[in-house]
Amino acid sequence: MEKVIKIGTHDVPLAANAATPIRFRNIFGKDLLTIVSEGTSPEGIDMKVASEVAPELAFIMAKSAEKADMSKLNEAKMIEWLELFEPMDFINATEEIFSVYFGDSETEVEAKKNDNDQLKEN
Repeated sequence: MEKVIKIGTHDVPLAANAATPIRFRNIFGKDLLTIVSEGTSPEGIDMKVASEVAPELAFIMAKSAEKADMSKLNEAKMIEWLELFEPMDFINATEEIFSVYFGDSETEVEAKKNDNDQLKEN
């Protein structure tokens, strides 16, 4: 998914695709899928995820949208990019950043039925 979002006063093009979690792990050494599954719930996104992961995820997706040479990216390049923004910009944009990653700003998740529920219905 590609979308331009507002981060602070900047319009930032972001692109998320199947390579996003791999790029995230290669650059930051962290498993994005584990972080997201542990840091999000139906009530929202954990503040730690918002403050630490949102800027990293936005960086990966912004560089993907730019078609940057991903092999040259590292934390130092991310810090250089972050200097364009104010401290609270990513906290305020967290929901939109994750909506790009998930491919939609509105995601509905239905409860899965377990085997016992299916047996009761039959």
